Amino acid sequence: MFDKLDAYNLVANLVPGAALTYALHYSNFPSPEPRDLGAFLLVSFVAGVTVNRLGSLILDPFLRRWRFLKPKDYQSFLVGEKADPKLEALVANAGLYRTFFVAGFVYLVALAAATLGVPLSNQVVLASFVVIGMIVFLFALRKEDGYIHTRIKGG
Repeated sequence: MFDKLDAYNLVANLVPGAALTYALHYSNFPSPEPRDLGAFLLVSFVAGVTVNRLGSLILDPFLRRWRFLKPKDYQSFLVGEKADPKLEALVANAGLYRTFFVAGFVYLVALAAATLGVPLSNQVVLASFVVIGMIVFLFALRKEDGYIHTRIKGG
């Protein structure tokens, strides 16, 4: 599995996830100590993948619906991807920006919940992240499956 992780996956998931995990840790939310490198990196990567998928599933469609971002045509993207080698880097950058935005949003939601006195014990936080993660990844699976079928039909 680790040999399949490319630079894009590491940057797009680990860096925003580490920023979020670091911010949560130093705001006294349950999270691994940065000096416990193995646990910190694992949690950071999972947090990064999760906020990446939240951005893809929720933020991106919301911004397109409100015309902040232009609508995408997947078939045109496939053609453009073959014609323009720099398109992949541009898409990666856009995904990174989106993931950082969502990581910041998640952090602000956690701060707001703590400020409003929502009880955030270790068990509540962990259970909430697990349930939210399960929902997010179920819909991410559905979206990815759609892309696979689109590529099979188009290719």
